[in-house]
Amino acid sequence: MEERSICNNCSKQFATAFAINFGCLQTKIDELNTQHLLTSYGKKNNIQNTEDILRRKKNNGPENWIRLTLVYFENVTANKVGLIKKCIVDNTNLNNSHIKNIDFAQENIMEIICKFNEKDLVTEELSKLKLYKTTFDPSINDNYEIFKKRMDQIANRKGSNARALKTYARKMSLVTQIELKDIIAKDNGIVGAEQQYTVGKPVNSNE
Repeated sequence: MEERSICNNCSKQFATAFAINFGCLQTKIDELNTQHLLTSYGKKNNIQNTEDILRRKKNNGPENWIRLTLVYFENVTANKVGLIKKCIVDNTNLNNSHIKNIDFAQENIMEIICKFNEKDLVTEELSKLKLYKTTFDPSINDNYEIFKKRMDQIANRKGSNARALKTYARKMSLVTQIELKDIIAKDNGIVGAEQQYTVGKPVNSNE
């Protein structure tokens, strides 16, 4: 019984010593991680406070990734994207960060990819240039295959660091026609994704 007590005491002492050493090691690891955050992520993002860095990294998780959306505008003729973007930036309160991508769904239908929470701002600012939002549906007829090719081109664009845009385009290139119609309807606040569209306006539009 006495020998067993001695062994138990040894085990307890060993466990205590291990816990203390492990705690010291974990503290050292935490210090190194903090130092790494301050010298790398913090420096890169111009943040000096550790709590702000951790909060920023948490907010950058998958659930908070940028949500992008498609917005279509009429009353515009296809031209070089660079010239159109420069015209928009020079004559509105928008900058390059507001517009993730510009393309043309048709000769006179401009397709813009922007942040979902900025689509109203983009729409309002472009109206100053007499570019008006339209209910173009890329899921009907030949529009669908052309849309998928556009998204593929964006997703595979070389020399671009726009990860959010490329990820969005890659996902959009894989959606079915029904899924695409539903996405367009929901993103534009249209009740009933089954509503039929023609180029530019709904069939049941009275305009």
